[in-house]
Amino acid sequence: MLWGRCLTRGFLEAGIQVLAGIDVDSNAKKAYEINNRVSYIQEDIGKITAKRIKDIFSQSKNSIKILAGCAPCQPFSNINKKDIKTVSRKTLLDEFGRLVNGVKPHIVLMENVPGIAKNL
Repeated sequence: MLWGRCLTRGFLEAGIQVLAGIDVDSNAKKAYEINNRVSYIQEDIGKITAKRIKDIFSQSKNSIKILAGCAPCQPFSNINKKDIKTVSRKTLLDEFGRLVNGVKPHIVLMENVPGIAKNL
């Protein structure tokens, strides 16, 4: 399994091996690694390649690969509809889709708000 902060904890508690968490937020790195004892890759999702994700997956002998994502909910929420910053956040979902198409994991998990379905 790859990705997500809170999702990581849930997967670990369910006994699922997590290979890495990826996020651009440098402030989250220390807490993520201490709380989860999992590698944290601090990088912009737009710069991550499908090959890199496949390389990370190759570190595991597990046959089922899960790619999980938690894009910011602001672009799809009923709150702050006029906030221009949310437009750029919407591209995070597009980038996650790009990785899903390139990696082709067995399972894709995307956590977000109900409003996301209207934008797909």
